[in-house]
Amino acid sequence: MWSIIRLQNLKGKILLSLLVFLTALEVGSRCLFGNYAQSALVERVEDPDLCMVLGKNRDLIYTGWYQKVSPTRMESDRFGSRGFVKVNKNQKDSVKIFMVGDSFTYGQGVNIEDSLPHLVNQGLGERYQVWNFGVPGRNFYQLAADIERLLVYKPDLILVNTFINDFHEPPGQCMLSETTDWQMPLMRNCHLCRWTLLLLSPEAPHLTPDEIENAVVDQIGQIERLGRENDVRIVFVPLMDRQVYRTFEPTLPPVYALIEKHAKLWLDLEYTWSTLLLRTSEYQIAGEFHWNAEGNRLLAQAYVQALEDKKHQIFQRVHPAQHHKHRPRQ
Repeated sequence: MWSIIRLQNLKGKILLSLLVFLTALEVGSRCLFGNYAQSALVERVEDPDLCMVLGKNRDLIYTGWYQKVSPTRMESDRFGSRGFVKVNKNQKDSVKIFMVGDSFTYGQGVNIEDSLPHLVNQGLGERYQVWNFGVPGRNFYQLAADIERLLVYKPDLILVNTFINDFHEPPGQCMLSETTDWQMPLMRNCHLCRWTLLLLSPEAPHLTPDEIENAVVDQIGQIERLGRENDVRIVFVPLMDRQVYRTFEPTLPPVYALIEKHAKLWLDLEYTWSTLLLRTSEYQIAGEFHWNAEGNRLLAQAYVQALEDKKHQIFQRVHPAQHHKHRPRQ
C-alpha cells in the first residue's frame, strides 16, 4: 500500500517538475525570441502562383521572427498594401509607383516611415506616390501573379525588387497551406510549439542552378509581357551584389547577370548593397537580416539616384493616370 502511495507521489513530483521545466523554457524563449508577428500579416490565397498577399487592414506589433528586436508596427491597408505615406499633406495625385518584393521591400523590422518605399518617395518628391506592396516571404516566381492582380489599380510604374533568397523554391511552391493555417497561430502563441513544428517541418524542395536560371528568365518574360500589354513601365531592381552573395547562396546562378540580359530596364545598386553588407553592425537590425532605418535610408538614396540617372528611359512615357477608376486613395 505504502509502495503504491510513494509511486503515485513520485509520478506527481515528476509531472510537476516537468511542468515547471517546460514553463521555464517557454518564459525564457519569450524573453529571448520575437513574437513571429509577420505570419499574422499575410494570408494564403488559392492561386498557387500568387501564394499569399498582405491581409487587409492589419495592425500588429512585431518583435522579431527569430531573436527579439525593438518593437515596430506592421500594418496593411484596405488595398492589401503597406500603403502610401504622403510626403506633404497637400500633395495631389501624381505619378503612381508600385514597389513589389519581399520583406526587404515591406520594411520588416522598421516602421513605415523608415521603409524603403517611403524613403524613396521622399527622395523623389511630391510629384510621385510610391506604394509599398512588399510581402514578407514573397519569392521571385510569385511576382508576375502579384503584378497581374495589382494592375486593376492602374499603376504608372512598377519597381520589382529581388533578393538572393527569393529564387530557390520552385514556381507554384507556397510556404503557406491548409496545415499552416492552424500552425501559424499556434507558433505565435506557444514558443515551444514553434520550435517543435520548425524542427519537424520537412525541407522545402529546391531548384537546381539550371532550373533556377530557366525559371528566372521565364518569370522576367512574364513580367515584361504584363508591362507591355498594360502599358505599364517595369523596372527590375536587384537588391544584391554580383559576388559576395555567393558566400551565402553558393548554388545560386548569376541572377544579377540574367536580369541585366533579359530585363529591358533595371537599376544597379550593387555598390551601395555591398557597402551595407560590409557594415552590417551599423546598418542591419541586430538579430535580423533586414536593414535598419539608417540602412534603408542609405539604400533609398542610391535607389533615387539610380532612378534619376535613368529618368529619360523610365519616366519619358509615364504620365499621371488622373482618371483611373480603381485608383487607391488614402
